[in-house]
Amino acid sequence: TRIWTLVDPLGDARITLTGRSLELALPGGVSHDLWTGRLRATRILQPARDEDLEVEVKFNSAVTRRFQLQGIIVEQDDRNLVRFDVFHDGSTERAFAAVVANGIASARANLPVVIGAPMFLRVTRVGDQWTFRYSADGAAWATAASFAHALRVTRIGPFAGNHGIPES
Repeated sequence: TRIWTLVDPLGDARITLTGRSLELALPGGVSHDLWTGRLRATRILQPARDEDLEVEVKFNSAVTRRFQLQGIIVEQDDRNLVRFDVFHDGSTERAFAAVVANGIASARANLPVVIGAPMFLRVTRVGDQWTFRYSADGAAWATAASFAHALRVTRIGPFAGNHGIPES
């Protein structure tokens, strides 16, 4: 708790810490999105140096309902960030990566995947090159995206969200 900061923009998340696991639960019917001008997703962030990095997160839950999402966010500030996540489109899971630059979002990857739970996500940054990988077992990794984007990294961490779905 000394290095992590909870960002709960709507003040309605339920957070439970059990040993080394963190559970983020969000109510349905309210958008907890992470898109242009609407950074409403609940996230747990820690300060990060603006240098090459690699971070890996294990999610014990799967995204199974339309517009549920969970992933990793790397922030410069609220108007400049990159996000790497898996969301459900109502039919299948999708690996998704996007850049928000000066408040304007643009997708960098959006492809169907089969992961389930557990779900492992890994983000690597070397210079301005970002690589997003996913795994169902933490051993065999697939690349979802690799792209260049300049960002002055200040914070990083996992996030959870939805987009106005009935339950989350």
